[in-house]
Amino acid sequence: VAKNAEMPFRVKTGDLSIQAIGTEFNVKSYDDEDIIETTLVEGKISIRQAQKQKESIYLEPHQKAIYVKYNRNLTVRNLKPVHENKQENLTLKKGKIYIAEKIDPEPVIAWKENRLIIKGEELKTLAVKLERKYDVKFVFESEALKKFRFTGTLENETLTQVLDVIKLSAPLEYKLQGKSVLVFENKRMTEKFNNHLKKK
Repeated sequence: VAKNAEMPFRVKTGDLSIQAIGTEFNVKSYDDEDIIETTLVEGKISIRQAQKQKESIYLEPHQKAIYVKYNRNLTVRNLKPVHENKQENLTLKKGKIYIAEKIDPEPVIAWKENRLIIKGEELKTLAVKLERKYDVKFVFESEALKKFRFTGTLENETLTQVLDVIKLSAPLEYKLQGKSVLVFENKRMTEKFNNHLKKK
């Protein structure tokens, strides 16, 4: 966004108004998600709640603002500097804006180049991204299957290629039925995983 004092660039989404001040940033806001995320790559942006006349919050490069739309006892684990290895949980409260420092913006903006960067992400949240990318709906046999974590980069892979890699990395199987992806446990692979863990 080129700087122009006479014509400021604003993004309005939900309860937030985000104003660019010569910058590169990303806003993630979906109706079916409880939070709005704004990630600053470079430059500067201001954020304020549109309905409330509060002071603006200014983001610096490599910061992310997380705004909670609903109070559904949300818990995040990534509201921390990326160089720290702590896995602190923080319960988010409705109507508050939280700032994450020193984040890596690359996974957030990779969609512009049709890439999806995954870093230690649970299958539960990864499935949402895959649903949007491939226009499908994931159906899990059990909640436990959603907990498996994955890391990698997707570029031009087909949905089948992605699912084949997932099932090689975890004791899962899948079945495609129209626009649905049925995910269930591969019991034989689960036994192998468990035996392998016991030996360690």
